[in-house]
Amino acid sequence: ARSARLMVDSLRSFGGDYQNSPVWVFAARQTEREARRLDSLHDTRMILLDDVESPAAYLFARKVHACAQAEALAECETLVWLNPECLILAPPQYFDLGAEFAAAFRPVHHTNIGSPLNQPPDVFWQGIYRAAGVTEASYAVETFADRQLIRPYFNTHCFAVKRSLGLFTAWQDRFDRLVVDEQFQASACQDIRRKVFLHQAVLSALVMKMVDQKKLHILPETYSYPLHMHHLLPAGKQAERINELVCAVYEDEFRYPETLNGLPAQGRLENWFRTHTGENSA
Repeated sequence: ARSARLMVDSLRSFGGDYQNSPVWVFAARQTEREARRLDSLHDTRMILLDDVESPAAYLFARKVHACAQAEALAECETLVWLNPECLILAPPQYFDLGAEFAAAFRPVHHTNIGSPLNQPPDVFWQGIYRAAGVTEASYAVETFADRQLIRPYFNTHCFAVKRSLGLFTAWQDRFDRLVVDEQFQASACQDIRRKVFLHQAVLSALVMKMVDQKKLHILPETYSYPLHMHHLLPAGKQAERINELVCAVYEDEFRYPETLNGLPAQGRLENWFRTHTGENSA
């Protein structure tokens, strides 16, 4: 709840033309009491998640279901997902898809379970492609940190999608099917990393199938910038100051200045961090 409050406060403070965008915060029923505090934030609505019955290893099943639920409830055309551990530090204009784009994503930071372009898809990705209804990747993306060319595999800290695509409904359907597919689980999805990141892989395959490449906006490096990896990023990939970024992401609880990992903040941003995340913050 604290991270979600920081995320909303950052949007209201630094979002520019988008600062008053309505925000829906999806919460599991067991966190309802804590999340209710967010209802007091400007134009923020808390929505209880439909019950999700996925094995504990699938840590991000609720994200999949929240997106599908939002797609069913929303009347606006563009939906933007933000993890609670996101901070909006400048107007996020590239989330505004307009008429030119149908979706906007960042590639993953590291190859991890991704499918290298110079190798055939393994049994894991073959199963996902079958579920998504695609045969082979039609383009490649480059990972941010280790700079490898891989088949489309996108980060899910933050992204924007046109609701009319029906992408999130398809995401929930394919993800839920693969979670209960005993043959796929036994042959391709046994290890914990593949279980944890199955949601990303399924969404990536569906983006490739449902979004024309010309309609896909690959977000710049100032979006979904990983503060928790800042000190590990290679030369030329590290931001020089947080004021350069549009959307920064972190892990665990935000603490200033520790979470910035040596990245300096200046001016209004520094004052906001000290007020909202310092020792004297509420």
